[in-house]
Amino acid sequence: MKYITPANFEGEVINSSVPVLVQFYSETCNLSRLMASSLADIASHTRGTLKLVRIEAEPATHLVELFNVTAVPSCLLFRSGQCLARLRGVRTRQEVLTWLADALPSA
Repeated sequence: MKYITPANFEGEVINSSVPVLVQFYSETCNLSRLMASSLADIASHTRGTLKLVRIEAEPATHLVELFNVTAVPSCLLFRSGQCLARLRGVRTRQEVLTWLADALPSA
């Protein structure tokens, strides 16, 4: 998974040619680290069809407010610059895959 910053969010997420799953996380949150493990596994199997990135919530306050991120870890799914779906809290790999399949039925 790629780490991004507020400075490159638009280029990496909004302007992406493929759907993007963005994990908002905190360095001090054990649940964020646990969720990252599931997402890293998914990222290794979805290259080219789905981009997975992480952004630290604290320095990205503008984005946190813009997308109403109220807890970490939170995952937001973007396609064509639009936020399609969100998932809060820790989920298993299978729960995330099911969520993705529901949100991106044609992918």
